[in-house]
Amino acid sequence: MAKRPAKTTAPKPPSTKGMGKAAMARIADLVGRGAAPARMQREVEAIVAGMLAGDEDRREAVKQVIEELRDDMLAGVADTAAMLEDIEHPDAASARNADKTLAAMQAAADALVEACAGL
Repeated sequence: MAKRPAKTTAPKPPSTKGMGKAAMARIADLVGRGAAPARMQREVEAIVAGMLAGDEDRREAVKQVIEELRDDMLAGVADTAAMLEDIEHPDAASARNADKTLAAMQAAADALVEACAGL
């Protein structure tokens, strides 16, 4: 009886599963802590650089994850801005806090837009 030749398949690129969720959790944590827009920009750049580091085989999959993050952040900024317009702030401090949060989210979204443009 002759042996069957072994199937040869191309190796699968490393998984990007969970990468977007982890990145969004990091961004949300920073926004929740009141990070300044400049810090958000740096952090998102670092997140994207970390995602792109490594295998070239997964670059296209990582690009898709980054594009999804961008779309989610842009939608989140729009939703948050709409909600903040409907809220009456009882004092100046709460209005400043809301503006600071929105600015941090917008900075993260802008950084993701820039990252996608550079891919």
